[in-house]
Amino acid sequence: MEEKTNNAGIDLSSIVQQKKHEEPSTIVPIRLDNYSESLLKEIKRRRERGKKYRFVGLDFGFNKFNEAGKYEVSKLNFILNGLNPELYVIAGGSAIGKTTLLRQMMDEITLWNNWIERRENNDGSTYPVYIDEMPLLKEKPNNKVICIYFSYEQGINELQFKSISRIAGINSGELYRGTLSDANLELIENKLSLINKYGEYQFIVEADYNTTVDKILDITKRLKEKTKAENAVIFIDYLQIIPIKGEGDNRSMVEANISELRRIARKEKFPVIALSSVARGKDTVIGLETGKESGLIEFTADVYMNLINDGIDKYKNKRIILLAVSKNRNGEQKFIKWEFTPQYSIFEESEASDYNPDYKPSNKGKL
Repeated sequence: MEEKTNNAGIDLSSIVQQKKHEEPSTIVPIRLDNYSESLLKEIKRRRERGKKYRFVGLDFGFNKFNEAGKYEVSKLNFILNGLNPELYVIAGGSAIGKTTLLRQMMDEITLWNNWIERRENNDGSTYPVYIDEMPLLKEKPNNKVICIYFSYEQGINELQFKSISRIAGINSGELYRGTLSDANLELIENKLSLINKYGEYQFIVEADYNTTVDKILDITKRLKEKTKAENAVIFIDYLQIIPIKGEGDNRSMVEANISELRRIARKEKFPVIALSSVARGKDTVIGLETGKESGLIEFTADVYMNLINDGIDKYKNKRIILLAVSKNRNGEQKFIKWEFTPQYSIFEESEASDYNPDYKPSNKGKL
């Protein structure tokens, strides 16, 4: 097999080899009267992290400073209680911005978990330090987290164009058409060092018909070991086209894969964030039973979110996108509204509200 390396010089040839089947470990019942000490320790751990970050898990990102200069945890973090070893499914129709959101989510998770220098308030909570609207990048991460994006449709250039467009503030159309001005080309070149900082913690796998769930797990575990990361986050774009060993119809393939992905999240402690296409006519429907080839998708996922177009802000020239947290196994159901600017591949949180399963989008218009 031809040797494959990434720009960080990590040899990937051994990673893409199929891992031999391992026998499952023996399941040991836990006697609950002996578990109280361990449970109390976990409660105290959560309390200490909650005091500092206002959520328990890893950082989902999208945090910001408000107009008064006060640091605010993102609504996504607050509602989902951070990023945990769970299976997150984001379902939406075509051209809604699913891949753009997932690619930005990868940057946000990379940024807020790895490099932030934090200072402590009097109450024990912490906040990040900014210079010129960018976090300080001078400290080694205390909690190294890598992100691995398994893309079954788009290539690495398409995915990186989205990131470059957002970070450099360049219209993505100029990148795709090759009509960049000299000034914008220079701006991108000046941002490359920052983009490479992100890239130290990121990997993109151009997946194919051999990239089964077993292969996803194998690649993730090997990359985590090679990079000496504390944790790894798996991104999948998207559920309905992950191949499976053997034969079966589309529905059984999806159901088998979704069950395995949740097992990976639970057993291996890897958060898994997966995109799902929706069934025909369900692109404006909120709630469960919207996933294409569905059956177990919504019921197996720990968190299930619907992404729908909720109109246009003509003054800002942005789409209003509703992220409905329709299922949250360990938290609340909520709506989060986002402003989406497709030209610059950026999602920005707007507001949160109570979940309403009967909500109807106001206007499906396009920019």
